[in-house]
Amino acid sequence: MGAAISKLLGPTIEQQADINPVPEIDPETEKPFPFRQVNPPPQPKYQYKVEDLEAISFACSPSPQKTPPVTASSSSPPPSSSMSQPVNPCLEQLERLIAEQRHFHLMLKTTLCFNQSEDEKAEYHIRQALKLATANHNEPEQVARCKYWLGRLAWLRGKGEEAKARFYEAHEPLRDLPEGKYIDEFLHRVQKRPERENGGTVTPRPVQAQEKKIQQEKKIQAKRDPELKNTSGKRKRVQVRAKKQTSRVPFSRRDALKRKARRPTTIPQRYQQTSPYHPPTTKFTFKMYPKGLAPRTRKTDLFPEQPFEFLIPADKWAVISKANENKYVSMDLLARQRGRWVVKLRENMGYGAVVDGWVRARPGRK
Repeated sequence: MGAAISKLLGPTIEQQADINPVPEIDPETEKPFPFRQVNPPPQPKYQYKVEDLEAISFACSPSPQKTPPVTASSSSPPPSSSMSQPVNPCLEQLERLIAEQRHFHLMLKTTLCFNQSEDEKAEYHIRQALKLATANHNEPEQVARCKYWLGRLAWLRGKGEEAKARFYEAHEPLRDLPEGKYIDEFLHRVQKRPERENGGTVTPRPVQAQEKKIQQEKKIQAKRDPELKNTSGKRKRVQVRAKKQTSRVPFSRRDALKRKARRPTTIPQRYQQTSPYHPPTTKFTFKMYPKGLAPRTRKTDLFPEQPFEFLIPADKWAVISKANENKYVSMDLLARQRGRWVVKLRENMGYGAVVDGWVRARPGRK
């Protein structure tokens, strides 16, 4: 270790004397020879002696300090084993940081294996991380994180009881960490649900049982009544209720209900007026075939006639519409118009007209 430190600090004063020898002097001019002049190397910032390097290397070494040999003239007792020099706190902190980084690296590998569904490798990394966390001064958060991942591994393999035990062990140390919210969710999922008893049946509520008892008493009373025992069950309940309700009504109101006549159903005045929105109140007309024809003409100064249109000149259409003003539009008329439209469409597209099943080509078209 002393050699490594001396390499970092540079040459000592004795080594510099060997590296930089004194140049030879010319006796006539009392100046050094030009061909023998040596450029001095760059001097280090600090110069150390060999004794200083040995002291630095001894102070940095973790081994206990060597005691001088005990002689007969020395009166001091030999040092005990408990008085040995402790480990340097810097080295101890460095070892702890290295262990934390190794634990983080193993946890990262575990997460990647979980994402790739490799439970065997994930379990191996978790075991290694748990062993390292136990040896590293028994860190509670690291141990709890390992148990959390063991619980997730058990949950993945379908072992609910083992996963529940692992989650309970890791719940308290990881309460304020990001894994804490996932532990609560997993515990909610793996907790045992209450099983149904009596073959899945549920005991009735007291209110429902009381209502059922009252209905049974009413049925028994209706069966004992000589007037109602031969009627249906629904009729029995209706008559019993009507009888009880009538008996509770005062005499004056009961007599008024009997004398009250039923009003006939009348239509309000606003529905009796002639309106197309209320067909029952208007005069009946047969509307299967409408009268008149839809317009077959339009102005072509802005948009010319299209190939799929069947337009008629305005003066000619005025004569046709006046002649068919009071005539019904039948399906036969629409079929004839469609046939004419197809013929004209084929002529406009260049296929020619159809005459007796044959296509008559237009002039200039083969």
